[in-house]
Amino acid sequence: MRFTRMIVPVPCLSTALIAGCSQGTQPAGSTGSATQGSAPAAAAEQTPQAELTAWQDKTFYERPVADIASDLELLDFEITADNYYEEEQSGYRYCETTFSGQPADNPFEDSDPTVNITVTVEDPVFVDGAENLGYETLAEGTLPTGYTVWLSYTERDPSEYEAVARQVADILGLGAFTESTVGPSPFDETRILGNFSADDTYFGTPTTHLISMTVYPDDMTLNPDAPLSVTFGLWNVQAME
Repeated sequence: MRFTRMIVPVPCLSTALIAGCSQGTQPAGSTGSATQGSAPAAAAEQTPQAELTAWQDKTFYERPVADIASDLELLDFEITADNYYEEEQSGYRYCETTFSGQPADNPFEDSDPTVNITVTVEDPVFVDGAENLGYETLAEGTLPTGYTVWLSYTERDPSEYEAVARQVADILGLGAFTESTVGPSPFDETRILGNFSADDTYFGTPTTHLISMTVYPDDMTLNPDAPLSVTFGLWNVQAME
């Protein structure tokens, strides 16, 4: 059975952010009228800030899903899909939330301004009595199983794929590629697929960071003007075992 829920994004602040928005106190010796005049003004000037801003960095995704979602929304991302899937035969269950935005601090200068990010939780646990199953009803403190960042570039010759992957890897702070392949996709031989792997860790566990790229058909591409899709991300291997 598959459950799909599309939602309209609303501002969502983590507890830490709300706690940080405390009102100012009256200085010693000030009058009551001064307090009434200054406190509202000070409160109005305070703007919620994201706890972490480097959305491309793995540390952004090594914390509870609620905190990830809160900070992404403060960084001008919007939730475009919030889906829960359950396969009847295998019993495999997962929650997948997708965010889309044009962050002001995009370090991938050659990419299209729009960035899409998917956060996945396998075998999710939801709060008691939850009817709408999605990230908002995940049990408190739920950690992601993995995440994928989707970038879009103008079309390049496959001979340039490794150079593009290397630029992405350098921004992510990754070392030399342990494996590099460019060739026909096993799912569609008419489409060239580039896969580039580097050693990394996620939640302290050694793993492989995979950078992939391909040009999808027009009916599948995220951006027809920038059809080269470049993805990167990590999965918590221990959580999947």
